[in-house]
Amino acid sequence: MQGKVEMPTQSFEASGPPDRASLDFLFPQEFETSLDAAVAAMGARFEVRRFFWRERREIAFTPPCSYFEVTRFPSMGRYLASAADFCAQGEVRFYPWARPFQMHWKEREQRSLFCRIDVRALTGLSMELSDRQLRDTIDMRNPHIRALLLRAQQEIMAPGLCSQIILDSISMDWRPKSCSNSARKRDRTSPAAQRWTSVIWPDLSPISENSPARSR
Repeated sequence: MQGKVEMPTQSFEASGPPDRASLDFLFPQEFETSLDAAVAAMGARFEVRRFFWRERREIAFTPPCSYFEVTRFPSMGRYLASAADFCAQGEVRFYPWARPFQMHWKEREQRSLFCRIDVRALTGLSMELSDRQLRDTIDMRNPHIRALLLRAQQEIMAPGLCSQIILDSISMDWRPKSCSNSARKRDRTSPAAQRWTSVIWPDLSPISENSPARSR
């Protein structure tokens, strides 16, 4: 293993309003990365980045903020605290802040969309996750979240007249929804963990025809 890597960036999951100017990603200097596009939205920052890993094949890191990632970069990952086996990471991944994570891969180049969000400012929810919910973050299969992130990537890479409005709408769409019956049955843990299921595992309803996330 090539050592644990700390990602030096200011934590913004604290009290206070969402601030577009304070959400920048800061990656370790040993990461060879290039920024293809970046946009700040209400309580969130979106970036499309490339990473050139060359001979590096593994990292262990502790996310200093919560963020989603959308990528087709094949990799295996696990949370260090759970001592679980590695499992395949999906196209959509969620990294909760302060939860040490280890991953390894074979390819030399990666392209990803990152969405850094201030969960507490946007939703007022705790970041407690049950062990099962943590496992689910490695391969997020929520079609609503996937659709929002892919739309965000489209607006970032090919911006239009209303792109900023659409991205602000997407970032605000992490608001709480009613916790589904299936989520209640699956995770009978702390109230905070159940509240978090309302964001990551909401009762899904179709995006309305008038929603900015539906059409330009």
